[in-house]
Amino acid sequence: MALVGIASAHHSFAMFDRDTEVVVSGEVVRWAFNSPHVAIYIRNAEDGEVWAFEGGAPPGLVTDDPP
Repeated sequence: MALVGIASAHHSFAMFDRDTEVVVSGEVVRWAFNSPHVAIYIRNAEDGEVWAFEGGAPPGLVTDDPP
Protein backbone atom coordinates (compact mmCIF):
# COMPACT_ATOMS: atom_id res chain seq x y z
CA MET A 1 0.00 0.00 0.00
CA ALA A 2 1.33 3.45 -0.91
CA LEU A 3 0.56 6.65 0.98
CA VAL A 4 0.36 10.00 -0.75
CA GLY A 5 0.82 13.35 0.99
CA ILE A 6 -1.41 16.35 0.33
CA ALA A 7 0.07 19.36 -1.47
CA SER A 8 -0.69 22.25 0.87
CA ALA A 9 1.04 24.99 -1.16
CA HIS A 10 -1.55 25.18 -3.96
CA HIS A 11 -2.51 28.77 -3.14
CA SER A 12 0.99 30.08 -2.45
CA PHE A 13 1.75 33.76 -3.12
CA ALA A 14 5.53 33.20 -2.90
CA MET A 15 6.03 34.11 -6.57
CA PHE A 16 4.62 37.63 -6.11
CA ASP A 17 6.44 40.73 -4.94
CA ARG A 18 3.81 42.44 -2.78
CA ASP A 19 5.96 45.59 -2.48
CA THR A 20 5.86 46.33 -6.24
CA GLU A 21 2.83 47.77 -8.05
CA VAL A 22 2.62 47.62 -11.84
CA VAL A 23 -0.10 49.53 -13.71
CA VAL A 24 -1.06 48.22 -17.15
CA SER A 25 -3.53 50.08 -19.34
CA GLY A 26 -4.78 48.97 -22.71
CA GLU A 27 -7.34 46.79 -24.44
CA VAL A 28 -8.91 43.71 -22.86
CA VAL A 29 -8.28 40.99 -25.43
CA ARG A 30 -9.74 38.06 -23.48
CA TRP A 31 -11.75 37.52 -20.33
CA ALA A 32 -11.76 33.86 -19.26
CA PHE A 33 -14.49 33.34 -16.65
CA ASN A 34 -13.43 29.76 -15.90
CA SER A 35 -13.13 27.51 -12.90
CA PRO A 36 -11.07 27.26 -10.77
CA HIS A 37 -9.84 30.85 -11.43
CA VAL A 38 -10.82 33.63 -13.80
CA ALA A 39 -8.22 35.29 -16.01
CA ILE A 40 -8.06 38.57 -17.92
CA TYR A 41 -5.65 39.34 -20.74
CA ILE A 42 -4.77 42.97 -21.52
CA ARG A 43 -2.77 44.28 -24.49
CA ASN A 44 -0.49 47.00 -23.12
CA ALA A 45 -1.21 50.33 -24.84
CA GLU A 46 2.47 51.34 -24.77
CA ASP A 47 4.21 48.37 -26.39
CA GLY A 48 1.48 45.91 -27.48
CA GLU A 49 2.66 43.22 -25.06
CA VAL A 50 -0.17 41.04 -23.69
CA TRP A 51 -0.30 40.67 -19.91
CA ALA A 52 -2.25 37.90 -18.15
CA PHE A 53 -3.84 38.35 -14.72
CA GLU A 54 -5.38 35.58 -12.64
CA GLY A 55 -8.22 36.25 -10.22
CA GLY A 56 -10.34 34.34 -7.78
CA ALA A 57 -12.87 31.62 -8.39
CA PRO A 58 -16.04 32.64 -10.29
CA PRO A 59 -18.42 32.04 -7.33
CA GLY A 60 -16.35 34.41 -5.22
CA LEU A 61 -16.66 37.17 -7.82
CA VAL A 62 -20.43 36.92 -8.24
CA THR A 63 -22.17 37.91 -5.04
CA ASP A 64 -25.04 40.06 -3.78
CA ASP A 65 -22.99 41.33 -0.85
CA PRO A 66 -21.32 44.74 -1.28
CA PRO A 67 -17.55 44.83 -0.69
